[in-house]
Amino acid sequence: MRIFQVERDGEAIQREEFVAKKVDHDLARTNYQVDRAHRALPGSEQDAASTQTAIVH
Repeated sequence: MRIFQVERDGEAIQREEFVAKKVDHDLARTNYQVDRAHRALPGSEQDAASTQTAIVH
């Protein structure tokens, strides 16, 4: 919490402002599962096959 003063109509008024300093994932408290399975992109099998054919010929 941050407290500051502003002046309104010649009078100093105290205001409070919430300041979020750490808004992110907490790696110490959050469990993650990572899937590193190899997945072929659409069309990549065709590209690989044509590349192998080009090398053979």
